[in-house]
Amino acid sequence: MDSRLPSVESVQFLLPEGENLMDLENSRRLFSALPNLTRSQATEPRLWTYLTHVTFWKYMRARWAPENSSGVKGADAAMRPGKVQDYVLERYFVKSDQSRALLRNGIARLWWYSYLTYDADREDPFELTAVLLRTLDIAQHFLERNFGRNTNVLRAILEFIVKRTD
Repeated sequence: MDSRLPSVESVQFLLPEGENLMDLENSRRLFSALPNLTRSQATEPRLWTYLTHVTFWKYMRARWAPENSSGVKGADAAMRPGKVQDYVLERYFVKSDQSRALLRNGIARLWWYSYLTYDADREDPFELTAVLLRTLDIAQHFLERNFGRNTNVLRAILEFIVKRTD
């Protein structure tokens, strides 16, 4: 069995533009490059650490710069190095073996958003991904709970949201 991953070196992420964080488009791009990644491979911290520090470093610095994180800005950041350290560990590494940690990593979260919501039977297979990412609160509230990582439950909830907003 070949465990090598396809190259994602050619994937070009869009950098955030003001309030548009480009999470949906970048999620689409990453998942499209790695559609056959297994759940086992996708839980490997070394994969995501490598991608955050090498392949997508420019994106990470634009999207998840520690000096721009809430609660650690300006002079406050210098006075609260523990906050900055926690932020870096959370966004640039997979901090623990809990599945929630994968949704905190700046790159892993993008793949998992699409993996959990992608539906090839839809006209737009990423329609539910777009619903999930309408606001970051939706993604956080659903995916940081165990039921939200069950694709059937998550898709049913997102389907309900689609039907209620049509």
